[in-house]
Amino acid sequence: MCFPNRIVGSFNSAANTFTTNSRPMSAVELAALKAEWSNDPTGRGYSGKTALVIASLMNSGYPISNPVAQGRLSTLDKDTFVHQIMPIVVAAALGANAALASKYQGIIAYTMPMIAAVASVDLTNPLLQSLVNGMSADSLITSAQAAALLQPLDPSWNATVVEPPRSEVIFDLPLLVEPADVTLATGVN
Repeated sequence: MCFPNRIVGSFNSAANTFTTNSRPMSAVELAALKAEWSNDPTGRGYSGKTALVIASLMNSGYPISNPVAQGRLSTLDKDTFVHQIMPIVVAAALGANAALASKYQGIIAYTMPMIAAVASVDLTNPLLQSLVNGMSADSLITSAQAAALLQPLDPSWNATVVEPPRSEVIFDLPLLVEPADVTLATGVN
């Protein structure tokens, strides 16, 4: 639903005030507002609230659980790789039997100069995957640890995201719902 003729006004950031110069809501807009209030489709909790609180809830964004699953990284910056993955390789090399220790010490000696020359490490690189899967096959790490090393969780992902204000969703544009609008639509003061 789009109500393009409602002008919401202007925000004065210096005075921290919002000056409205909008026309009254139309009958259709008031009906949409009343439907939002009575159905409360997103569970904002309008019931029992004053017109001021309802308007505030409708004009505010609100956090929801992130509908996008946490992703995995396919590259790591060099420093993260050196501080998170290489210590596991080094610990495996130091804690392994003599044959395995020699094998992983050789891998470390071979790998570190290559890592020093790059800005990021491609976790899909077959040599790296072979190294980590070999550590798992040699029982130095578990298969779960190998998977976590090769596909670390994306640290920039957030468990919650902020949805736009319901007033923007209902009216399909940025619009300030005023307490007087709520009172007209619902009879709530």
